[in-house]
Amino acid sequence: MEMRISRISLSPIETVKNIRLSVEEDNWGDIVSIIELHSTISEDALFQIEDFSHAVILYYFYLVEDSKIEMGARHPRNN
Repeated sequence: MEMRISRISLSPIETVKNIRLSVEEDNWGDIVSIIELHSTISEDALFQIEDFSHAVILYYFYLVEDSKIEMGARHPRNN
């Protein structure tokens, strides 16, 4: 079986902001984040969003060093 790996290009349409200053894996329960649309995205993109029960937010942890990314199975928080 031949495996083909493709690359995708991501262009963010919003920025998530909060008070966290350091890259941490845990203790996010009390952190409130705000999602701000980029100026290139019209507010019409969110028209009647309140009528939906869920929003799917895709994110990319770009601040995590490659050496700290776990690729194998492990217990959450190493417990």
